[in-house]
Amino acid sequence: MIVFFSSGLYLGHLPWAPGTFGTLAGLPLYLALSGLPVWAYAACLAPLTLAAILLAGRAEDIYGCHDDPRIVIDEVVGFLVSMTGTAPSLPGMVLGFLFFRMFDILKPWPCRAIDRTWGGGTGIVMDDAAAGVYAAALLHVVQIIW
Repeated sequence: MIVFFSSGLYLGHLPWAPGTFGTLAGLPLYLALSGLPVWAYAACLAPLTLAAILLAGRAEDIYGCHDDPRIVIDEVVGFLVSMTGTAPSLPGMVLGFLFFRMFDILKPWPCRAIDRTWGGGTGIVMDDAAAGVYAAALLHVVQIIW
């Protein structure tokens, strides 16, 4: 079960772009939570993040290396963070997805520092959560301007 959930229902085992497909695994969860008020969305996101940290840490032990590409539950959490406070719309979801992937790949400060210095599941998940904060900020700015 640890591998099943930490790999985003095995999407992380795809031979190409596991992080991208892992991010897509967050889409159904976002749609399920998107009708909630922001406070309730955040209240659901907090235990999901904790569960992701625990699962990613256990998966790291199973795979034998830090932030193995097959672990994509961190992308699910990062995408959910990036969509916080955003009403579901196709343009919003596409932009949220693209912005999150951009910041997850570029890893601006403090994402890279978190990735390099925090160990275990906490480091695996929290650098993506930080990338999600950047993506959420940019998405909200674009939605205000647009």
